Amino acid sequence: MKGLPIAITILLLAAAMRPAAAAWVEPERPLPLTADALAAAEGQAGGWVARGDGIAHTGAAAEPALLLVGDENWSRYTVETRVRFDEPTTGARAGLVFQARDAARYVYFTLERRHGGFFAVLGFQDAAAIERYRGESPLIEEVFTGDVSRHKELDAGEWHTLRADVEGAEVVCYLDGEPAARYWFMGTPPPFDHFGQVWPADPTHGRVGVIAAGCAARFEDLSVSPLKGESPLPTPLRGRRDAQGRLLPLRSYDETMRMLNDWMVTSAEVVDPSPAPASLRHLPPYLLTNWLSTDNRFWLLGGEYGFNHSISILGAVQYYYYSGDERVLQFARDLADWHIENRVPADAKVPHLIQSVVNWQEDGTWEGMEWGLEMDKSAYMGYALLRLYAASGDERYLNGARDLASVLRKYQSEEGNWPFRINALTGEIKEAYSCSQLWYVHFFDKLYEIDGKEEDRERSRKALQWLLDGPVKDNRWFGVYGDVLIGAESHDQWVPIETAIYLIDHRDEIVGAVRIAEDILDYLKRTLIVDYGFHPDVPGLLEQGSFSVVETIQEFRIAELYAKLYEATGREDYKQAAIAAANSTTWCQVSDGKMRQGLWYLAIDSPLVLSYNYQLCRIMGSIPETAPRDQNHLLHNTSDLTRIAYRDDGVSYATLGPGEETLVVRARPRQVTAGGEPLNRLRSWGFDEDGWWYDEQTGQLRIRHTAPAIEIVLEQ
Repeated sequence: MKGLPIAITILLLAAAMRPAAAAWVEPERPLPLTADALAAAEGQAGGWVARGDGIAHTGAAAEPALLLVGDENWSRYTVETRVRFDEPTTGARAGLVFQARDAARYVYFTLERRHGGFFAVLGFQDAAAIERYRGESPLIEEVFTGDVSRHKELDAGEWHTLRADVEGAEVVCYLDGEPAARYWFMGTPPPFDHFGQVWPADPTHGRVGVIAAGCAARFEDLSVSPLKGESPLPTPLRGRRDAQGRLLPLRSYDETMRMLNDWMVTSAEVVDPSPAPASLRHLPPYLLTNWLSTDNRFWLLGGEYGFNHSISILGAVQYYYYSGDERVLQFARDLADWHIENRVPADAKVPHLIQSVVNWQEDGTWEGMEWGLEMDKSAYMGYALLRLYAASGDERYLNGARDLASVLRKYQSEEGNWPFRINALTGEIKEAYSCSQLWYVHFFDKLYEIDGKEEDRERSRKALQWLLDGPVKDNRWFGVYGDVLIGAESHDQWVPIETAIYLIDHRDEIVGAVRIAEDILDYLKRTLIVDYGFHPDVPGLLEQGSFSVVETIQEFRIAELYAKLYEATGREDYKQAAIAAANSTTWCQVSDGKMRQGLWYLAIDSPLVLSYNYQLCRIMGSIPETAPRDQNHLLHNTSDLTRIAYRDDGVSYATLGPGEETLVVRARPRQVTAGGEPLNRLRSWGFDEDGWWYDEQTGQLRIRHTAPAIEIVLEQ
């Protein structure tokens, strides 16, 4: 395809993913499956009886009972039914079956009564696939869940219509006429993928029918017909495209964030705590694990708490700035409080450090790693605590950060860097080298802003200079993750991208900052960027050299780097690359709001992190047309906010000190004041003059101020 226009290339790639029309086998006409037709159906397990205008399952055994009809070669069709439960209890499920090869291998779309109410669940029963996953997690269930949505207020005693549009291994499902689940059960990932083939064969054809388990249920109006929905179906691995062939998002970035944060703050309602040790079941899910399965079950207990909790606190604070939703601050407090309560004791050789990796034990205790703790995660957490302190006003977080600083100051080398891993009880350095120094830059920068100690600002500058003289030049970007053995050199993308973004944000202070950021992008292209990410025409970013998978957290990372480069250079190719990567990643969101770790093998689990918030805010701040035009939101700030309140006619907030903010607002500002005094409207945006600048086309508002209290009044 070399030399073809990009739009043509995209369309050819999309077409290549689709079977030829002649390959589809579908019913010749609508075929209602009445009680008479079902009487001749093949049943798996008992309890099926004809009743009235439909059929009923009268048993309550936990073992699924299937009733299969139709042509085993059917590959494209719409199947639907109405279903009603009789007094369902937890574990009850009933709904549709399709692409069924036999009673042990089929795709299903069911309503299920679980912890937290009723859910619409789209999954794949395949013994070979489940056996693979069991090797990774003993907590996994019997099926692969592709998608799930919660329906908290559903009345199971009423009739509900289930519909599945099926095209090969792709499925889009509806509950009572509204989209409820979608997935493409493609088992073959791109060649780079660490895990390889997920299952031996995709569910591309088969019979249809109904399924029930753990309940009595009635079915009416079961029918199968030629495909009613759009073709090709808009599933996560395919997406939806505009007239030019460009990939569109599953939903807006604003809606993506809203659903994710709503799910996170209510996650205790939907996650059954019973697999956890009894003494821990009172904890919210995000304190028990970093990972859940797609259908809200524990994947593993514990995880890399230092890293994942730091990015989640920062993400929660960002969403508070964005929305004013104070619920996410409680989520952040839960994480911060746990780390303060479980930090290294004050009488240890190296006190106050936060825990890097936590492995929960059956008795409710936890263990770390044999190499001790990663010092950079304490800097990351210190930075997060300072930002949470500003947003909450709780001085415990400021004091916790100061305790961390009092220890970390002792370990900075003359060159400016810190060691990677340390035994906090003995003080022994277990691993010296780490590229992960930028969090010290952020931490001591922020501490200087609050406490005003010149020595902290100097520490930050020394650490930044070490990065510029070290990995920026020699590309020794390794020494970050807790799952890498001591001495192993696994190339990283998190720290180089964060470094590049820091340089772009400080391009008015650092000579050649944008050029250095572009050099870092070149490093990523040589080492960790692959041609096929989640979609064949959208490149993907691997997590690290020793773990070659594309994950949602990392794909949003490359999107935000491209977005910041577009902001700094105005290059259209950077803008389009950012939008493509971000749009691609939105298709990984589960229908209940949480984000999958990835696709293919990694589609089965979801990381309990909120880093997506600041990633999406950075993208919307740099590419304003991706932000919601009819709403008010803060997207970027240089000084932390102590409060924020949104109104239809304006926004009010206060910062710790002088700063700059980027917002999107729904109407032209009538007045912007700082400390009660009007700010001047600027004709153009520069780097030094206080005032405000507004773009009529996108609704972007930028403010620079010295006095901390800001009041924005919009025209009506």
